[in-house]
Formats: sequence, structure tokens, C-alpha cells
Amino acid sequence: MPGSTSAKEAAGAGKFVDDRAKQLANGLDEYGSAIRSAKQGYNTTDHSVSLDFKAVDKTLSEIA
Repeated sequence: MPGSTSAKEAAGAGKFVDDRAKQLANGLDEYGSAIRSAKQGYNTTDHSVSLDFKAVDKTLSEIA
């Protein structure tokens, strides 16, 4: 539009949205990494607990 001054504000709004989107994407990446790490820790713990129960079961079987 002739005489319009909204171009500067629109560019600023676009930069704000882009910056916010980048922050959110980074946050989601960190969240995903934390979830994967927690899953890995859980699976490791679950596996070791499973092994411990097998050892207990074997020991109890030998006693009986």
C-alpha cells in the first residue's frame, strides 16, 4: 500500500516468530533427547533386574 509503514513491523514479527520457533524446536530436541536417555536407562535397569531374577531363580532351583 502506498504510504504504508507495516513492512518493518511485519519483518520484525516474522523474525520474532522464527526465533520463537527455533527456541521451541531446540526445546523439543532436548526433550526428545531426555526421553531417549530415560528410556535407555529404564531398559538398562529392566535388563539388569531381569538378570538378577534369573540368578535368584537359578539359586532357588538349586536349593530345592
